Amino acid sequence: GRSQLGGVLPTDAPFAGSVKIIRDINDSRKKLVSYSNRGDGNKSEVTVYEFNTKFRVNSKLTYELPGYAVLSDLGVTAKYVILVQPTVQVNNFQFLLSKDPAKSLQFENNGGGMIHLCQRGSEGKTFGNGQVEGEMVTVELEPDGRGNELDLQIVNAYDDEENQCVVMDVLRTTFPTDPNRTPPVNQRDLQWPWAQSLDAYQAQSPSKQLWRYTIAKNLQVTREPLFSETRTIMFGNIHPEVSGRKHRFVYANIGGLKDEASPPQGVARFDVQTRTYEAWMPEPYEFCGEPTYAPRSKAMENADDEDVTDGSDSDSDSDNTAEDDGYILSLLYNGKTQTSEMLVFDASDLPSGPRTRIPITGLAIPHGHYGCYAPQVPAPPREEGDETDEEEEETLELIENLVFSADEIERRSKLADKMEQRGNQWNEVKSDFSGLGLRLDDFEEYFGDML
Repeated sequence: GRSQLGGVLPTDAPFAGSVKIIRDINDSRKKLVSYSNRGDGNKSEVTVYEFNTKFRVNSKLTYELPGYAVLSDLGVTAKYVILVQPTVQVNNFQFLLSKDPAKSLQFENNGGGMIHLCQRGSEGKTFGNGQVEGEMVTVELEPDGRGNELDLQIVNAYDDEENQCVVMDVLRTTFPTDPNRTPPVNQRDLQWPWAQSLDAYQAQSPSKQLWRYTIAKNLQVTREPLFSETRTIMFGNIHPEVSGRKHRFVYANIGGLKDEASPPQGVARFDVQTRTYEAWMPEPYEFCGEPTYAPRSKAMENADDEDVTDGSDSDSDSDNTAEDDGYILSLLYNGKTQTSEMLVFDASDLPSGPRTRIPITGLAIPHGHYGCYAPQVPAPPREEGDETDEEEEETLELIENLVFSADEIERRSKLADKMEQRGNQWNEVKSDFSGLGLRLDDFEEYFGDML
């Protein structure tokens, strides 16, 4: 449900649909990073938030971006939060009348735009309204005629200290090799069900490929595809412990056609070091959803070791394969039976197929829906006198409270929605709590047998 993140966001503040979780190199603690974006026709105000594992704000910095910034994702390294702003044209008069970006913006399909390197951890400059402006470097992106920066998914980014550059692997929209291959979009095709044929799908879903953006110290940017094959690649993921660090493997969905746009269907592991990939494809009527990485227990206990996390060559085979020592989860939709399954793959051996197939009974999950992996483990047994550091206590508390039953999620969502709707009336609580929009009989509905 809707949330103001415990009062962090103003009631009318937009919030990004994408977050990154990174373990900082300096203190090894995990942080969740995301942003809010408020823009008009002339400028955009982006506030970057960093939360700790208790969802308390560690950092909040505001950056002013030129023009109307249409941001689809963010990258986070040890030093920077990276925002990619594609080139758009704004009809200011229409925007003034409607405040509707869909009616006011025209996208430049030939690519180009700006990359903003927002420095993390900078003290910034405080304004009278309490906002803190962060330090930012902007790099121009010239059109290259090979793709654009719209709906860019940033799979991972990291600081390459050895080569003095910032590296960012992304899923980029690319142009078809034959522009006449893609038929014009008919507005009726945008209605549900929106794609009844491959031609209809290709008319509205351009192909994406895995590209590498490198930003040199002199602010020169190079963009190159990591693989020569133009097969559709979507929904990229990495091992969570290498987020913000040099990685070797990218897990993603791939289409069934080699050189044309096609719906995500198989699951692949891309090796960005050797520029090779391996994949598993289901039956023609089956379609895999976004691959989610589930780390094997203690698989990355040496995550702070550079040889393990950066994907570089190592004398130890175990070090060299630690990044793919886990499981890949994917929701498979069977178009013939209209049923769904959860597939579990060995992250190091996708071509062998799923190790386990778990039917999802009584529910067909539409293709394209996805979620995230959350571990649920019991607290380890402790001997009398054992000590636990602060981060371990936070992690155990997070795990203990992370996984709820469906009924409990529904109750908590209803309660949170009611409380935030009535959040400005905390001082008007009546004896039956109705000042909060809650009645005594609400509590049984929201809390059930928890009371």
